[in-house]
Amino acid sequence: MKKMQYITILLTILCQTVHATLPSLEIEALDALYQSTNGAQWLKNDQWTVSVACNRYGVTCNSDKTHVVGLQLSYNELQGHLPDKLGNLTELQTLTLTGNGLSGDIPSTLANLTQLTYLDFSGNQLSGNIPGEIWQMESLKHLNLSGNQLSGEIQISCSVVSPLQYLNLSDNTLTGFIPDCFGQITSLSTLYLSNNQLSGRIPSSLSQLSHLNYLYLEHNELEGTISSRIGSLTGLQILRLNYNNLSGEIPIELGNLYQLTLLDLSHNKLSGTIPSTFGKLTQLKRLYLNNNALSGILPMQLYECKGLTVLFLSSNRLQGPIPDEWLYLTALQDNYCDFRWNALWTNTVSLKEFLDRKQNGQWDIYQTLPPTDLTAEKVAETSVKLTWTPSGQTGQQGSYAIYYSHQPDTKFQLYLTLDNLHTQTFTLNNIEPGVHYYFRMKTISEPHTNNDNRVESTYSDTIPVSILSDFPQIERDALIALYESTNGINWQIQTGWLGTSGSECSWFGIECNSDKNQVIRIQLANNGLSESLPQDIQNLSGLIHLDLRNNTLSGSIPDSIGNLPHLVHLDLSANNLSGAIPETIGQLNKLESLLLYDNQLSGEIPSDLGGMSSLSRLYLEKNQFSGSLPQALAYLNYLDKIRVHSNQFTGKIPDDYLKLPLSVGNSDFRWNALYSDNQSLVNFLNGCQRDNADWTKTQTVTPTNFRPGQAMANGMELLWTAIPYSVDPGAYEIYQARSLNGVFSHYRSIPDKAVSSIILSDLEHDQPYYFRIRTLSQAHANNNNTLVSAFSPTISVTYTLHRPWISEIPDQTMEQDTYIDVPFSIGDDIISPNLLELTIQSSNTGLIPVDNITISGDSGNRVLRVSSAKNHVGTADITVSVKKDDLVSQTTFTVVVLAKENPPPQPTGLHVVNNSGHVQLAWDIIEKPFGVRYRVFRSSSVQGPFQCIHEKPVDMQRIFLQNCFIDPNVINGQFYVYKIKAEFYSIESTFSNPVQTIPQNVSNIKGDLNGDGTKDIADLILCLRVISDFEMENYIIMHVNGMGDIGLDEVIFLINDLGHEVQE
Repeated sequence: MKKMQYITILLTILCQTVHATLPSLEIEALDALYQSTNGAQWLKNDQWTVSVACNRYGVTCNSDKTHVVGLQLSYNELQGHLPDKLGNLTELQTLTLTGNGLSGDIPSTLANLTQLTYLDFSGNQLSGNIPGEIWQMESLKHLNLSGNQLSGEIQISCSVVSPLQYLNLSDNTLTGFIPDCFGQITSLSTLYLSNNQLSGRIPSSLSQLSHLNYLYLEHNELEGTISSRIGSLTGLQILRLNYNNLSGEIPIELGNLYQLTLLDLSHNKLSGTIPSTFGKLTQLKRLYLNNNALSGILPMQLYECKGLTVLFLSSNRLQGPIPDEWLYLTALQDNYCDFRWNALWTNTVSLKEFLDRKQNGQWDIYQTLPPTDLTAEKVAETSVKLTWTPSGQTGQQGSYAIYYSHQPDTKFQLYLTLDNLHTQTFTLNNIEPGVHYYFRMKTISEPHTNNDNRVESTYSDTIPVSILSDFPQIERDALIALYESTNGINWQIQTGWLGTSGSECSWFGIECNSDKNQVIRIQLANNGLSESLPQDIQNLSGLIHLDLRNNTLSGSIPDSIGNLPHLVHLDLSANNLSGAIPETIGQLNKLESLLLYDNQLSGEIPSDLGGMSSLSRLYLEKNQFSGSLPQALAYLNYLDKIRVHSNQFTGKIPDDYLKLPLSVGNSDFRWNALYSDNQSLVNFLNGCQRDNADWTKTQTVTPTNFRPGQAMANGMELLWTAIPYSVDPGAYEIYQARSLNGVFSHYRSIPDKAVSSIILSDLEHDQPYYFRIRTLSQAHANNNNTLVSAFSPTISVTYTLHRPWISEIPDQTMEQDTYIDVPFSIGDDIISPNLLELTIQSSNTGLIPVDNITISGDSGNRVLRVSSAKNHVGTADITVSVKKDDLVSQTTFTVVVLAKENPPPQPTGLHVVNNSGHVQLAWDIIEKPFGVRYRVFRSSSVQGPFQCIHEKPVDMQRIFLQNCFIDPNVINGQFYVYKIKAEFYSIESTFSNPVQTIPQNVSNIKGDLNGDGTKDIADLILCLRVISDFEMENYIIMHVNGMGDIGLDEVIFLINDLGHEVQE
């Protein structure tokens, strides 16, 4: 009994041992790792040489010891490469080999570890590319490959959905771009890519990592701007982008990272200002912005970051005062701040001392600051001596920039630069006498070891050097008004403008009288003046010459310009001026030249211009002037040149223009709508015309001789005399009204000025219409305006067309084989009826051929003789047309041809041809009259009654090939009696003689046409022969017995019905 107990216990132990054995592949994987990494030299290798794998150091198995689920051999001096057989540990969940001496490639077989959630190979010497398969590990949440020698680009497919939460690839030699696909690993909370050689832009897709808390991208070669979308990572706590090549401005959206405790953007190429939104980062502890190219003033709002302990702003281009509110940054640690190598300052002693403690030294001596104690002393009529005290750092290479202005509140211009920062005085020569000057200075530090930027300080205090002037303030104000209203800041040349009082006569384009107290000439042509002219220009009362041509002035000409009594020359040409010419210009009786061409001026020429008694040149071309040329211009006794071409002038040129003293070849009247009926004036103006041109051949004038033409079949003709000017695009516009005093509306445009007629095809007959015409010339190279002439006189048009006529003919009835005579009349209001053309048409040429219709008679009375075709009856429509030229009249009447009231003869020769399978009958055909048909009657008794066995009469002429009638609907062995009648247009003959028969074999054969006992192809051929006699286009073979199947039986029915037009 005791022996049996031992055996039972032994078997139990053996069973348990067998059950707990690891798969051989997993044991092989562990052994391979031991062999390939010099396991004998591991710091700890307990149990690695025994067979029980789960007891080995660093190995963790599942509860029933059937699989390895953990392998942790960190800092154990593993040397060598990772074996491919590691991929056999398919149930492995944790693999940690940190801090060893592993080398070689990472085996791609790790992709087989589908249960692996934690993988850490950091701190080894692994090399090569990161296997693409590693991103496909569907359970992996922690991946740390940092501190190795991995290289190449990060290859990840965007189709992979990874559950990674922690990814650390830092401290390798990875190259290429950060994959956009990282933005799809939405579970990621930590991303380390620092200390590699990654390049390109930071992908904006990282903004999709809504769970990201830590982002380390420092010490790479990243470039481009920081995406504003990073501001959406509101859970971010640490952001390190330092030591890259990032440029552009810091996005204000970074102020949305409320959880941020560390922000490091140092050692990049960032520019612009520090965002004031950083004041919202209330959790921020450390801020590094040093070694960039940031500029502008410091944001006061940063004092809200009360927990800030570290602040580095050195080596930028920041300038201006440090906000006093920064005294509230009491958490700043001593010696953990740096403000050096900027252009910052403060006048608040407590703030300076506070920052000295945080800086661990005097930060202000490293700032680029403006000189202090600046003074200016006039040492000669044209010399000023400046003196100052250097401030801030002077030990680096740099310069002083001296600026000047003639007004303290206007833009200062650079006067000169001094390259020695130890200089404390300098004398400025060539100062313009009698002009106010204002001076200020800047200090400039060139790039040096501690700062790659060129740093400029703020301006020093402004120092004036004042000299009084006698120039009238009212004229100075007028010049300033001209400068400001014409956008002087954007003039091409604005030298001297807005200088100190007394400098006005030296301003660019200004010429004064000898006493330098009145402007007499303004010459600002081609200088970029824009916008409008001021009314204040009238205050330049001594102005003689005003030239503002070739600018982009707009708006209207100020009427105050007429208050410049000494003005001799006014040139506002080639601008964008609009509106009318002010009537006040007519007051300028000393004006010799009025040049307003090439603008957008409109309206009529004021007759007041006739008061400019000294005017010799009047150039108004290339505008939008309209109306007529004023009579008053004829009295300008010195007018030598007048140019009004390319406008919209209309009407007659006054005859008195013959009196003008115009010189030869210097005037121009072309491209308007002007005319003259005075040939002497036409010749005179042609002699004065430039380019030896005939001005009349470019005028958009009214067409003459506008009149109605001949009434024709297709409409009424409208005629006019085309104008001489037809070379440029345009049209004649015809307007129409239904009454003389009615509203005229556009009727039609004729887009060719060489055309002189049209056909009015839509006029109602004998109705009056009223028409006008005018000429339109479209804008073209010589005139930007669309021109229209005056309307022609109104003409009345009535479309009356003389059409031939024919009397109506009533419908006619006649008997077959006869004729009728039908009288009718024709005529025309203009020509003899004998000259009219008559034509005839028949709708039924089989019944009444056209050749059977003749016309007799002459003049207006005619007779139509109509004969029917022999042996035919029916109806036909006869149309008689009378024609003159293209005009046609016609009448149509109907002729009914009736059969003569005679019954057809009695049919003879009725006999039975065949009674096998069906009954086949034949008889003698009646040939006259043509069109006789037959009805077949059947009875089961000699005494009757007899019934017609088909619906419609049979035309035996149509089935002459067979010459028989087939009755398939018979009963085998039944007695039948047959009779027939002839029918002609519903008139029946008497019965024929009867015939008797008893059909045989009906039940066996049906549809056997040739009686050979079978239904075969011979019957079909016979059928086709039978039906081929009639015209196929007039008949359609159809299903006639309703059996749903068209076969030989149906064909038999068809043969009996061939004489009828059956259509479906």
